[in-house]
This record gives sequence, structure tokens and C-alpha cells, in this order.
Amino acid sequence: MLDKNEVLTRLQNGEDPQKLAETIANSLNETIMEYEKAEKQKRLEAAIAKQKANDAQKVIDVTLDFLETYYPQLVNDTVKEEVTGDILIQLIEESVKEINAVNSEIERLKAATNNWNFQVKDPKSLDKDPIAEFLAEFVNN
Repeated sequence: MLDKNEVLTRLQNGEDPQKLAETIANSLNETIMEYEKAEKQKRLEAAIAKQKANDAQKVIDVTLDFLETYYPQLVNDTVKEEVTGDILIQLIEESVKEINAVNSEIERLKAATNNWNFQVKDPKSLDKDPIAEFLAEFVNN
């Protein structure tokens, strides 16, 4: 932060007052623009979060109405209070994290096994039939 002592020091060191004022003004303008951009982003994110919560609550409301109509034994006052759009969002977001982790592991395993060269033989093409040999040796005697 620029205080009067720093300004005084810079002036005493021969810095041009007009250039110093321009530097301070430019810095202030850049900071204001950055602040306004961050605030705009916060407002946008808040609006999206609110819309997301509203949409999730609509899904819950319709679901509870459906359950009340066709499966009334599943719905009571506690369910109506505790099952919310926020819970739905939380469940979906946790599920997405888990799914992404599983997919990541699958990709890691695929990459690890790419160089493995398996040759699976058709059992019918084997020279010997292990089942027939077993039956001949232990069962058909």
C-alpha cells in the first residue's frame, strides 16, 4: 500500500510528481477493474447457485408429489422436511466425484495394461482336451 512517506521518499529521490501520479492512477484503475470483475464473477456464481438450488427443489417437489400419490407410505412430515434440493445437489456432486475417481482408475489401468500382450487361445483349437483327459484318467476307468 502506498502511503505518504513512500510518496515523499520517491519525490525526494527525484521522481517526477506527474509520472508518480499517473503510476498511482493506473494502478488504482487496474485494481478497480480487477475488483469489479471479481465481484461480477461472484454475483454470477451466486445467481447460478440459486438457480441450481431452485431447479433441484423443483425436482424434489415433483418427486415427493409423485411418491405421495402412488407410494404414500414412503412420505411423511420428516421426509418432506429433510429431503431438499440441497440434499439432491450434494448427492449428485458426491456421485460425480466418485464416478470421476472410478473412471480415472479405469483409465490408469488401461494405460498400465496397454503393453501387455495376451494371446487367448480358443479352447477348441487346443491340441489336447484337458477335460477329456481328466475324464479318461479319473472317471472312465
